[in-house]
Amino acid sequence: MAAQRRGQPSAILTRRALLFDLGAAVAVLALGGCTSDDTSAPSEASGGSPGSTGSPSVVPTSDTPTSMSGEGEEGAPGGLQWRRAVGGVASAYVLVRAGEATVADTGQSGTAPAIEMALAELGLAWADVASVVLTHRHPDHAGSLDAVAELASEAALYAGHGDLQAMPQPRELVGVGTGDTVMDMEVIDTPGHTPGHISVFDALSGVLVAGDALNGTEGGGVSGPNEDFSDDMDVAWASAVTLAGLQPDVILFGHGPPAREGAAAALDQVVESRDG
Repeated sequence: MAAQRRGQPSAILTRRALLFDLGAAVAVLALGGCTSDDTSAPSEASGGSPGSTGSPSVVPTSDTPTSMSGEGEEGAPGGLQWRRAVGGVASAYVLVRAGEATVADTGQSGTAPAIEMALAELGLAWADVASVVLTHRHPDHAGSLDAVAELASEAALYAGHGDLQAMPQPRELVGVGTGDTVMDMEVIDTPGHTPGHISVFDALSGVLVAGDALNGTEGGGVSGPNEDFSDDMDVAWASAVTLAGLQPDVILFGHGPPAREGAAAALDQVVESRDG
């Protein structure tokens, strides 16, 4: 399944504009979070998923997720459901619509059982995974790509152009970026953490898969890019500004629990504090 490219790839639209642009049913499974050097073995469905450090501001939201491995939304706008699976230090998110799922990031080596558990909680199996999307090249995001590609044998595999060559390629790995869509989800270039980092936004539901372009905190809040693991912090903060312009309702991070209430306002405050 090839990614689709829009006619104006350079324009990042606000959520309100995108709501008029996206109408088809989509499915996204997203896994996020990464430290560039971590290779420790993850647990199947639980484990440490620490909040970010090294960012100048942390803004809490009004909702605190209650589970490390089974969070989700049912009956959300656009019919989107999601679950968070945790493998080691990084998170994996399964987003589903109309009975299909997309996986974004595959976690560290050994994370596949946690992803399978998240799928099962939504009544799905590996055969229902239509796409695997990697936000970036770090091993706590791409470490289980081989295993996931084997288990989800019919899924198309996608990654950002700038990180493509640094990733394992069990079969064809298609490069995507701003202007592309994967199952009608908007792909957004968000470099800085790595040169080819991408994020994915579902305008119909307001759910943003941020990868490591942003970070979450244990209180369900929002933190900016992590300077300890980002290649270029100036570029990373420019990407954070881009994501703030989307005004997401829910943000799914690679590290830290999702921001589910007041996410857009919290992200705005993080970006404004940087500018100030």
